[in-house]
Amino acid sequence: MGRPSIWLYYYIGALKAFGDTHAGCEFRWLLGHLAVFWPQPTFMKNVRITHQFIQHYVDAALQRGGSPSFRASSVPSIPRVLFIDQLTQRSQDRKIIQDELTTLYFAGTDAPAALLSNLFFVLSKKPAVWDRLRTEVRPLEGKAPSIDQLKKLRYGRSADAYLVLRLYPPQASNSRIAVQDTILPKGGGPGGESPVFVRKGTMVHFSIYALHRDKGLWGHDAEEFRPERWDYERQSWVRSLLSVTQSILTRVNTGFGGSADTRPSDIMALQRTLTRELSYGILSPASRDPLLPSHVTAGPFSRFELAWEDPAESYHLPLTWVRAAILLRMNSLIKGHSGIRPVIFERLHALLTHNIIPMVPIRGSISASGDLSPLAYISGAIQGKGTIRVLSPDQKQDLYADEALAKAGLPPVSLTAKEGLAIVNGTAISTAAASLVLHDMHQLALLSQILTAMSVEALLGSPESFDELFGQVRPHPGQIESARNINAFLRGSKLAGIKDGKDGTLRQDRYSIRTAAQWIGPVLEDLLLAHQQITIECNSVTDNPLIDNDGKVVHGGNFQAKAVTSAMEKCRQGIQSIGRMIFTQCRELINPATSWGLPPNLVAEDPSKSGIFKAIDIYISALTSELGFLAAPVNHVYTAEMGNQSLNSLALISARYTATAAKILTELAAAHILSACQALDLRAMHLLFLDSVQARFNMLVSTLEANLNLQPKESPLLTILWAHVERSLEQTVAIDTEERFVQVAKSLRVPIIDYLTSPLESSALEEMESLIMKLTVLLQEGWVSNRDVYLDHGDASTILGTASRQDRDACL
Repeated sequence: MGRPSIWLYYYIGALKAFGDTHAGCEFRWLLGHLAVFWPQPTFMKNVRITHQFIQHYVDAALQRGGSPSFRASSVPSIPRVLFIDQLTQRSQDRKIIQDELTTLYFAGTDAPAALLSNLFFVLSKKPAVWDRLRTEVRPLEGKAPSIDQLKKLRYGRSADAYLVLRLYPPQASNSRIAVQDTILPKGGGPGGESPVFVRKGTMVHFSIYALHRDKGLWGHDAEEFRPERWDYERQSWVRSLLSVTQSILTRVNTGFGGSADTRPSDIMALQRTLTRELSYGILSPASRDPLLPSHVTAGPFSRFELAWEDPAESYHLPLTWVRAAILLRMNSLIKGHSGIRPVIFERLHALLTHNIIPMVPIRGSISASGDLSPLAYISGAIQGKGTIRVLSPDQKQDLYADEALAKAGLPPVSLTAKEGLAIVNGTAISTAAASLVLHDMHQLALLSQILTAMSVEALLGSPESFDELFGQVRPHPGQIESARNINAFLRGSKLAGIKDGKDGTLRQDRYSIRTAAQWIGPVLEDLLLAHQQITIECNSVTDNPLIDNDGKVVHGGNFQAKAVTSAMEKCRQGIQSIGRMIFTQCRELINPATSWGLPPNLVAEDPSKSGIFKAIDIYISALTSELGFLAAPVNHVYTAEMGNQSLNSLALISARYTATAAKILTELAAAHILSACQALDLRAMHLLFLDSVQARFNMLVSTLEANLNLQPKESPLLTILWAHVERSLEQTVAIDTEERFVQVAKSLRVPIIDYLTSPLESSALEEMESLIMKLTVLLQEGWVSNRDVYLDHGDASTILGTASRQDRDACL
């Protein structure tokens, strides 16, 4: 036996120094702050030896330039992969490489020992897992595996490297410093279940042991040793089936749709091709688009071309719709039935967190095999396609996906089998649009009930129309809810009251307010059903094919978005119904023939000098007409894609036009709010006018009664004349002030003469004419002064119901 080489002594010395350094670190940790008083020359010597030993390998690796030069001795044909060579490929910084290697050097003793001990301990109690591991490694026949072979040992990696380390972590706790402000989903609030804000620079301590056994993360069997938990077979189910069973998976190892009988040779390229070919929409020109050839010159009339004008409609979907679609696609993919890698989900999440929202053309989807084309733009964004435009925050410059990912420090994703299809084959775009439109529609439905309450007050209507008895004998839930809401909105109103019809007026209100609960009720019920449909769709898996928990692949049609279409059709019909009701209520406020004494066109000045709300009358007529047009069902289905897509839900088209209808209804409601507020102010101004002149009116009539001989009758003359004045004021709203109050005062002649015992006496007639002249002046001056005061600082809140008061205050 020969003498040991000098290198052997060197290695032994370095290993001893390493062990002593490791022990010294542990001792210093136990001493804590007292470690500064511990004499440490031997410890520092061991540290230097350890660093020199590591530095030798760092220098050698830097000289090699990251190219491994050693081979496994047992299998010369298989190169050994060295960690240090991988480090030098990422960085040439000597200090960084040495620190990384030192960390691995010190962590590479206790952690592997603990891992192996715990692994064999667990395997001794799990013979089935042991047998499966042996089956997986048996093809190696005892030879040293290559790196590719190691990657294929999926079950072994999930059993030891993942599951054992999760259940029995070598380090029980750890800490991290936040490098930026962030929000953790849990940890705040009394029960620790609320989000908590973590400021940049904060030290966060956490228990690895508790985190790895959290049932909220790992399920009820969090403490069970079950390698299948990581489910690599499920994550890579497409690869597994293709390599083991050679199964035919439509649109995975076949062509798409009408070309499903083709068999592409490059499965991975197929997914990238899918994204490229489905990105067929039209957007406005941008910086990377081809320019006109140099030989093409502008014509003499080019400055008159319509193409230079801004389009009346955006070429792309709203940013909020696309953001919502990304979120919904994530919610579908995370359920694990689509065959994607975690990186796909993570990159979709990164699009949201970094506000990288692709510009998706507004047209091009028939929502048959899902929203293929719109979702392809999202797929192209995570791949960093240079042709995919991104919605920049300021919209002042063109931004593309490759640029946006680079700015955010996100590498593009390369799609594998099924992943492109998993992203584009779904209803996320139409469902996102529908959910946002439905949210707005719920608000508009409630607003329609508030507007009805305001209309009841402005038209001097009765709360009787919303009595509980109507719902008891006809118990439609929507009608009951609407009536209850409107009744609550009218609470406290001094304008809405029960009518008796004894003065010759109508006993009942007009249809637009009397039957409002019965009109709105069915719309509310439709919205609830639509809400249920969209909620289910938001939480569903909608691509194809799918895989169940046992690995079975099923082909079907969950991508058909008819449920979304059904919800949107109901919404759009409801919008038209509510719009028709609002239109009728608003017109009856503006028209003096139906407004119960409001001036024509709701003018506060003389009617001959203004017709301000006549414009509103025309405007709401135009809006309601357009709503009627948009209410038509979206049922123009045409067969597409070589006859394969013969049933098209057209869900996105329906959602788009429902969104348009909702915007129009919003404008219609805004016009009605303005009209109702004006009408309520006119009512308040009229009541204040009556209050301001009634006392002096009573004095004038009392003087007349004292100077004349009157017939005794059931009702006093004062009561009769005041009621006559109120009716006459309602009947003369279309006359200017100067002439109006002359007519109002003269209209009192008939009831006064009816009370005289000697109506032909000249003295009685002179007294009557004197009263009429004085009343004319009183009413004219009182009206003008009261109007001027009210227009400066009028307040109708004291006479309004709960909803009208708040709505009017919000408009001021």
